[in-house]
Amino acid sequence: MRRAPLLLGAAVTVLLVVFAGGYGYHRDELYFLEAGHHLAWSYADQGPVTPLVARLMSDIAPGSLTVLRIPSAIAAGLVVLLTGLLAGELGGRPRARALAATCAAVGTIVLFNGHLLSTSNRGGQLDELAAVVGDRALPGPARQPGAGAGVDRRPGAPVP
Repeated sequence: MRRAPLLLGAAVTVLLVVFAGGYGYHRDELYFLEAGHHLAWSYADQGPVTPLVARLMSDIAPGSLTVLRIPSAIAAGLVVLLTGLLAGELGGRPRARALAATCAAVGTIVLFNGHLLSTSNRGGQLDELAAVVGDRALPGPARQPGAGAGVDRRPGAPVP
């Protein structure tokens, strides 16, 4: 149970990579590939990261949907792992971590975003990573499970 978030995150990543080439390109992926051939610091509708990722993946294996979608699959696996870690930071035992990671692993938004290269792939991981790091960064007495996430763990504290 202690390794459940890691195993579930890896399983989601592998599953998404295995099925990455099952469908054709999404129109946004074609746009990112084209934008990647004309890299700029910014675009009217997005930042430079997704087109850069599309360009790098296209340079590794031109025309491969599977390779193009690997970063998204890894990002989805990280969301699952970080969800389990965050449950632990909030005081959850191994069973709670496994349950949280399982819920993330079967979540529609995680699986959908992990299946396609898109601009929304990085948001979930960054939010969760900030919560985990923020919780661990608190000094001494403030270091209680969940303090970084704004959870008041004092006896009798109101439940949000």
